[in-house]
Amino acid sequence: MALKIVWTPKALEGLDEVLEYLETHWTSKEILTLEQNIEDFKSQVKRTPLIYPVTGKHKYVRRAVISKHNYIIYRLKPRKKVIELIYFKASKQKPIK
Repeated sequence: MALKIVWTPKALEGLDEVLEYLETHWTSKEILTLEQNIEDFKSQVKRTPLIYPVTGKHKYVRRAVISKHNYIIYRLKPRKKVIELIYFKASKQKPIK
């Protein structure tokens, strides 16, 4: 099953916030590492979309740790063959409700 990865506006906003923070407080090395971690995640989740743990009562919503500082919440839509990236968050931000 070939799955397509789609970023929601909320996930892109979260990624932009994290990148902005990294540009201000860290070096380009950390940004490149994060970008590589995201690419690795996308490759892995396309192959095995159920590898990450379920976040709660919704069996298709899962949480993937990208680094010790960041994570992605994604939703698997098997009928549409889509993996929807819902949120990209820094671990120290307020949790998603």
